[in-house]
Amino acid sequence: MCESSLWAPEITRRSRSLKADGKIIGDEAKALSKLAGDAGLGRNQVVQLHESFIQQLRKQAEADGNVDAQELKQIENAIKSLSL
Repeated sequence: MCESSLWAPEITRRSRSLKADGKIIGDEAKALSKLAGDAGLGRNQVVQLHESFIQQLRKQAEADGNVDAQELKQIENAIKSLSL
């Protein structure tokens, strides 16, 4: 297992904890960026993590069979924040 693979669960865990307020801004974004850099993740790997994060948001929103306007707004904001 490569070193960056060892860091992926930690980055994913921190990303999930940030989604509580639906925003990744300022210090949170800097901390995640630093963690990814320290883990040796390249741009493609970071994009894959971002896409995985969005997929988790979608799964959570769809869990009750109905994606309401607030959930959709959170997903759209996350996509915008992560430049996807």
